[in-house]
Amino acid sequence: MAVIGVSIKLGSWRGSFGKDPRVSFSLHVETDDPLDGPLVVRSSPLVPQVGAYYAVGNEIAPEYICRTVSPKVDGNDKCFWEVDVEYELIDPKDDEEGELNPRASKRFRFDASIRLEKQVMFQDLDGTPILNTAKEEYVQPLEQSVKILVLNISRKEYANPLVRQCRFLESVNQTPFWNCQPGQVLVESYLADGEGLGNRTSGWNVKYSIAIRPKNAGRWDEIEVPSMGYNEIKDGKLKEIINPATGKTFGTEQYLDADGKWKDRLESGFQPHYTTYRIRVTENFGLLYLPNLSSLVYSQLLDEEES
Repeated sequence: MAVIGVSIKLGSWRGSFGKDPRVSFSLHVETDDPLDGPLVVRSSPLVPQVGAYYAVGNEIAPEYICRTVSPKVDGNDKCFWEVDVEYELIDPKDDEEGELNPRASKRFRFDASIRLEKQVMFQDLDGTPILNTAKEEYVQPLEQSVKILVLNISRKEYANPLVRQCRFLESVNQTPFWNCQPGQVLVESYLADGEGLGNRTSGWNVKYSIAIRPKNAGRWDEIEVPSMGYNEIKDGKLKEIINPATGKTFGTEQYLDADGKWKDRLESGFQPHYTTYRIRVTENFGLLYLPNLSSLVYSQLLDEEES
């Protein structure tokens, strides 16, 4: 009385993600009992569920929601089924009642808090490297306390948020969001709770914690580190850096240029070379369909409704 095998039917894909409003494919489904009917097939966790986001194999497209699951039994073997699955692209312009991906209640609550974060400073606001008068970095890098604004939004949602949680947690805004530039906004926390019975639920109480970095604190998804080391690339090989004044190796790490060659910090106009590293993924936050807190205005009607 269960589905024991599922595979995608070759050549059954229809539609193109990102271009077509609907995409679909067919599944070969096998059950362990010829008396199993379409309800057993549709309710199996191995088969996509109506209302769920597209998540098949290594692919995820939360902007597409499963609309129909249509099982059809094989005429010769009652344990084999062909199931047509169709997904539909959710566009916020198509629904003015608020039933948007992720199908959230219009009503929400929000609050804000401030926390401090230590940040190592390699350069100032103008991009000038922070060095002592001997053009060397400080033994203990300078740190500053940065105030981080954290905005919390709570609302009821009616579509399973798990796929979005896995995708967006610890991600950074790819495009301007809430009047903030790319890289300044971080999904710091993305929690959901609710009650369920079997594989059904009455919805999720979802809370987003969105952290916003000040403009002078850099991006959430990047760090800049001065290129330093004891070796350099010379004649295409990695060799120890030799002090031309003494003919010996240096006892401390030395600056390197973009090509991995030694850079003399005593030269006129010396500027360290910084390497930028990506440490978080960027995502299109528009797919979360969060309320735009930067556009909220006071409403006397809402105020009276709450009182």
